[in-house]
Amino acid sequence: MSNHFEPYRQIVSPHDPDFTVHIATFEDLLRLQQEARDNRLNARWSSDDALRQQVEPDTTAVLCPLLRNGRHESQPYSYRCHLWFAQRSERPTRTVSLLDVTATSLAALPEVSNPDQLRRLIRMLLDGITLDAIW
Repeated sequence: MSNHFEPYRQIVSPHDPDFTVHIATFEDLLRLQQEARDNRLNARWSSDDALRQQVEPDTTAVLCPLLRNGRHESQPYSYRCHLWFAQRSERPTRTVSLLDVTATSLAALPEVSNPDQLRRLIRMLLDGITLDAIW
């Protein structure tokens, strides 16, 4: 058996074709969490219950690849993504975290590519409002 490893991590620059912006629902995050756990990817919640306790159930999350993860040949290609979501609290607040997502799952999520949507998304991130106001 080979012990071939890909280079550990490579930055995804804004000029790379895989520098994309995707949106995910709460259910998508649960699925991505399970996939990360099953593939032994490191950036994830400690448990599904931890995700449920931290993430607002009606959140629309934003994912953007930050790094290409290195991988062992038995692991799928994946990205370490910035993840913006509404945190559960009396008054939900926008939180930024990291989540490892397989390339296949990231590509399956809806991509935000319309210039008007991207401008609204940038404004929302700067202002800290919830995504539900623009989608």
